[in-house]
Amino acid sequence: MNNLLTGTVEKWVYGGRGLIRWQGKAVFVSGAVPGDEAEFRIIRDHGRYADAELVRIITPSSRRLPAPCPRFGVCGGCQFQNADYSLQLEMKRLFVAENLRRIAPGAPVAAVIPSPLQYGYRLRAKFHVERSAGKTDLGFLGASSNRIIPLDACVLLREPLFAGVRRWIDAFPDFRGAGELHAALGLDAPGGSPVVDLALIPGGNLHRPRFARISGETILPHPGDLRLYHAEDGMVWAFHVFAFMQNNAPAIPVLLGLVREWLEAAKPACLADLYCGAGLYGLLAARMGMDVISMDSSRQAIECAAESLRLNGVGESRWRLLAISAEEALRGGEILNADAMILNPPRAGCSREVLSALRRWKGGRLLYVSCDPARLARDTDRLGEAGLRLERAQPLDLFPQTTHVETLAFFTRA
Repeated sequence: MNNLLTGTVEKWVYGGRGLIRWQGKAVFVSGAVPGDEAEFRIIRDHGRYADAELVRIITPSSRRLPAPCPRFGVCGGCQFQNADYSLQLEMKRLFVAENLRRIAPGAPVAAVIPSPLQYGYRLRAKFHVERSAGKTDLGFLGASSNRIIPLDACVLLREPLFAGVRRWIDAFPDFRGAGELHAALGLDAPGGSPVVDLALIPGGNLHRPRFARISGETILPHPGDLRLYHAEDGMVWAFHVFAFMQNNAPAIPVLLGLVREWLEAAKPACLADLYCGAGLYGLLAARMGMDVISMDSSRQAIECAAESLRLNGVGESRWRLLAISAEEALRGGEILNADAMILNPPRAGCSREVLSALRRWKGGRLLYVSCDPARLARDTDRLGEAGLRLERAQPLDLFPQTTHVETLAFFTRA
C-alpha cells in the first residue's frame, strides 16, 4: 500500500513500536510515541495487523522529547529515547500487566521501580566490529537490519567503557573481517581501580577469543582468566567479561534490597539458586546465614562465584557451587529438597524440562527473575501446573531507553 494514512498512537507494544488502530486493524509503527498524531504508510499487511513506516509527525505527543543520541532510530540499541521517562515506566508496567492478565488475573503488578540513572548506567556491552579496506566500523546492529551502525559514543554506557573499546580496536592493525567485541567495566581488584576488560571473537569463533585489559590510557595483556570485581553493601563479587553479571550497576543495590526482603520473609534453611551467573543472589543469601546451592552451566561464572565465596569469607559448606545446567541439577533429588528457590533464566526463559521437574519440588516459595514479559507469562502458566501460584510481580527498569523490563515475580505453593 502506498496510500498515506493518519492516526493517533495509542500505546507502545513490547519491542517499542507504536500501536495505531486503523479501520479495525492494529497497525504497528516504528519511531512513534504514544499520543503522537502521525502520518504513516503500510508496508506489510498481515490481515489482522499491519506493519507501517512513519512518514511524519502531524502533532507531536506531549510526552515526546528530542533524543540525545544522533543515531537514535537507526541504531537498534534504544527504542525510547524520544519519550519522557515517566511514560517509559508506565508502558513497561503495561507490558508486564498485559502479558500476565490472562495467566494470573488476580496477581497485582506494582508500579515500575525506576533506575537510579537514566543514562550512563551500563557496565557491560556486546559490540559488532568489521574492518575492511582500512576502514573499521564499530557499533551495534541497526534497528531494522543486520548492518553495523558505527558509533562514536553511546549514552547508555558508563564513561570509560566505549573509550576503552575504541582504543583497543584501533590498536589491532592485523584484525580483518567481522567479529563480536564483549566489554565489561569493573575493578581490577577488591578495592582497586576501574578497568575495562575486552574479548574480541573474530568471525564468531568462540574458541579463539583475543583478550585485553584497558587501564586508563594503557592497554595491558590479558591471558583470558583475569577477573573483574564489583563491591556493594559490604560484599564483593568477582566476574568475567564472559560471565553474567547484572548490567545496571547503580540498580544493583535496589535488586539486592528486594531479594533481601523476600529472603527475610521466606526464611529458608536451604535456598536453590538456579542460573546463578556470578552469584549475585547466592552470596547475599549465604551472608544472611542460609545454606545455598547455586548452579550455572557456565564454568567461568561458577569459578567467579567460587572466588566471591573466598573473598567474602563464606564457607564452602554454607554456599555450594555446581557447574551444571538447571536441567541436570533438577534430575537429582538434592535440589528438590530446598525450601525456597530462585530462578534467573536467560531471556528465553526456563525450559519445559525445568518447569516440569518443579512438580516434584515441595518447597513453598519461589522467586522468578525475568527480563521478558512474554516468557514470564508462559512460565507462570507452567509453574501453575506445578502447583505454584503467582502472588505478585514487581517490575524494575534496569534498561532505561530500551523496551526491556526486569520483573521479580513472587510465587507461593498453592
